Amino acid sequence: MMFASHLTLPGRVPPPEPKLGAEPELDRARYEDRSELLALLSSAIPSCSPETVWQLPWNWTSYLVLRDANDGIIAAGSLQEVAGDRVELRGIVVAPHRRSEGLASRIIDALIRRAERLEKDLLCVTKSPSFFTRFGFETTRLDWLSPQRRAVHEADGRPRTGMVRRAFPLPLGTPSSTPAPRISTP
Repeated sequence: MMFASHLTLPGRVPPPEPKLGAEPELDRARYEDRSELLALLSSAIPSCSPETVWQLPWNWTSYLVLRDANDGIIAAGSLQEVAGDRVELRGIVVAPHRRSEGLASRIIDALIRRAERLEKDLLCVTKSPSFFTRFGFETTRLDWLSPQRRAVHEADGRPRTGMVRRAFPLPLGTPSSTPAPRISTP
């Protein structure tokens, strides 16, 4: 988009020219990103779990972000330690004006690679299980959720499904995890 100098009001600097075709850069979150990351996560409520936003001041270092030269942080996601051999995808969020561009997939792919390097099973809680099956996730029980998180999910009345992507696939013939019912209120 070009900005004509005759359209610029006196005393105002025109906005910077967008970098055409520039791919958003994947990066680790930095200390100075905390307020922008908090705003992005807050924009996702109620889609994003509220506790993810509340925990941000303490876990921002676990986030990967996609930075756009024009819009700043446009997508984010993190891995959180659950147990010795498991990590959880948390806070996967994309700026509303940048959805349907594959940005969540880029973040998830990068976090999957990180979990693979750690040789840990990757867990998530989602309202969209079909989205995660294309990344190799399958349904699983939610017994790994803390009682506090379970209570938050049950209180909001929106069904969620537990998903797992195994670090080491089960041998052929081994029954996969038993699908658990989605979390929902009665």
